[in-house]
Amino acid sequence: MQAMTLVCGIVGPIFLFVYFAAQPDATIKWMYWAGLVVTVADILIALGITEAITRRSEA
Repeated sequence: MQAMTLVCGIVGPIFLFVYFAAQPDATIKWMYWAGLVVTVADILIALGITEAITRRSEA
């Protein structure tokens, strides 16, 4: 479970790192947007899970 979480959580930042580390090229512009979307989605999902667990433990 933790390995899968690590894999899903690292994909977005890897895309962003490769995009900024590579030479400017229009063919890898998709990596910027994909990395940004995946990273934001990972953060929002993590916040949602944390909130749900916190609310459950408070009740």
